[in-house]
Amino acid sequence: MPQQSYAHPVAALFHVAFKLAALLVYLFCGWFGNESFVLNFLLVVLLSAVDFWTVKNVSGRLLVGLRWWNEVKEDGSSAWVYESGDEQKLAAMNPNDGYVFWTALYVAPICWLVFAVLNLLRFSFDYLIIVAVAFVLTGSNALGYTYASRDAKQKIQGRLQGMAQGAVMNTLRTAMGFGPAAPAQPAQAGRV
Repeated sequence: MPQQSYAHPVAALFHVAFKLAALLVYLFCGWFGNESFVLNFLLVVLLSAVDFWTVKNVSGRLLVGLRWWNEVKEDGSSAWVYESGDEQKLAAMNPNDGYVFWTALYVAPICWLVFAVLNLLRFSFDYLIIVAVAFVLTGSNALGYTYASRDAKQKIQGRLQGMAQGAVMNTLRTAMGFGPAAPAQPAQAGRV
């Protein structure tokens, strides 16, 4: 069986690259001395912010057909909004793109969580700030897309259930002799 290529290789590359870059900067920026905390903070936060924006606005839509955002209403309340393509678009998504998207989406916050635990064990609270910012940004994308995926599945299931119920009802009507209504006959004018 031939292996499928990626439908959106550039989006998949940047989806992984920004996450990996932030993790690598965090890991290896300490090699440049103690003065590198500010540089490490700036680079990790900048890369995490660019990753957040890219995943939320580009790679999520292209790789899995989903988007999410937070909307503030006039009364000040906040609501998460989920957007997904129709069933045909979601079914046509490339499985390799989806695999890369979901794997990177969940692995990144797990890595940041591991770094948080390590920083707590070493009592390195300054670097814990960097990890916390990166975790919040990657974790909010993971949470948003998890809910968007569930919302899309519920919409598809609801539509499929509605179609199935409609088909069953039509079959029952036809079987019971209540098929489609006959067209109304035009009234004929009679003599008085």
